[in-house]
Amino acid sequence: MKINKLSFKITCISSLILFLGIIIYTNFLFSPIIFYSLIILVIIISYFLFTILLFDIHKIKDRIYNINKNRFKELENPDNFENLIERLDLISKQLENDQINFDRISKVRTEFLANVSHELKTPIFAIKGYTETLLNGALEDNNVNRNFIDKIDSQASRLENLFSDLIDISRIESNQLVLELKEFPLNRLLNWVEQTYSLAISNKGINFSIPDCNNIIVYGDEKYLQSVFSNLIENAINYSNSGSIILAAKVDNDNINISITDNGLGIDKEHFDRIFERFYRVDGDRSRDSGGTGLGLSIVKHILESHGSSIDVKSVIGQGSTFSFKLKRILKS
Repeated sequence: MKINKLSFKITCISSLILFLGIIIYTNFLFSPIIFYSLIILVIIISYFLFTILLFDIHKIKDRIYNINKNRFKELENPDNFENLIERLDLISKQLENDQINFDRISKVRTEFLANVSHELKTPIFAIKGYTETLLNGALEDNNVNRNFIDKIDSQASRLENLFSDLIDISRIESNQLVLELKEFPLNRLLNWVEQTYSLAISNKGINFSIPDCNNIIVYGDEKYLQSVFSNLIENAINYSNSGSIILAAKVDNDNINISITDNGLGIDKEHFDRIFERFYRVDGDRSRDSGGTGLGLSIVKHILESHGSSIDVKSVIGQGSTFSFKLKRILKS
C-alpha cells in the first residue's frame, strides 16, 4: 500500500506520541524485546487506523470535487488539510451566493408573473365586457356597435403587442437572441421610420424632423434596430401633444450618434434608473391607454447592449426628453 504524505505525517506523529507515552508510563518494566515489539505493533496499528480515517476523508473530498465540478480549479495538493478546508470554505461561499441568487431570481419571477397577470387581465376583461355588451343588444344598435367593435380590436392589438414583447424579452434574457449583424445603409432604416410613423405624428399635430444620412453605412441587425426605433418613436408620440419630434444622427469617428428628442411631458430624474426595467411606467394610465406594454425600453436596452452600445436619457419635466445611443459606422474607402 502506498503511503501518502498525509498518512505518513499522521503516523509519525502518533507513533512518537505513543512511544513517549509508553516510556513514561511503563517506566521500562518490559524487556527490550517486548518493548520494541510493542512499539512496532503500535506503529502498524496506528498506520492502519489512520489509513481507514484517510479513506473516509478522501471519500468526502471526492464528493466535494463532484459537487463542485467545473466551478473551482483543482487544488495543487489535495492531500493537504488546509487545501481541503479551503475547498470547503469556497463551496460554502458559493452555496451562499447561489442561495442569494436563487432568492433574487425567485423574487424577480414572482414580480414578473404578477405583472404579466395584471397586464393580461386588463385587455381580456375589457374584451369580455365589450363582447357581453354587444351580445346583450348593442350589436343591433348601429349607433354604438361599431364603437364597441373598435374597442375590442384595440384591446386585441394590445394583447398582440404584449405577447410579442414578452417573446422578445424572453429570448433576450435567456440569451436566445440571435443577431444577424451586417452592413446596411442608415438611410434605409430612417426611411422605414418615416414611412411607418409620419402619419401618426402628423395626426397629433406634431412636427417630425428626420436627417438625411446618405452614404452612411452602419453595422447591426436591421430588424432589431427597427424595434429600437419603434419603441423610442412610439414613446415620443404617446407622451407628446404638440411641438416636434427630432431624430438626429451625428458622425463621431467610427460611430454614429443617434438621438430622438421630443417636446413632451418629460421624465423626472428619480425615474432615470428604473425606466429601463420590465413593466416600469412613469405614467401607468397614459401608457396603458396608448397600448404600451411596459416592456419597450427594457427591450431597447437589451438590444443595444447586444450591439455593444447603451441607451442614455436626458429629460426635463414639461420640456421633453432625449434618448440617445451609438451605432457602429462602417468606413468605405
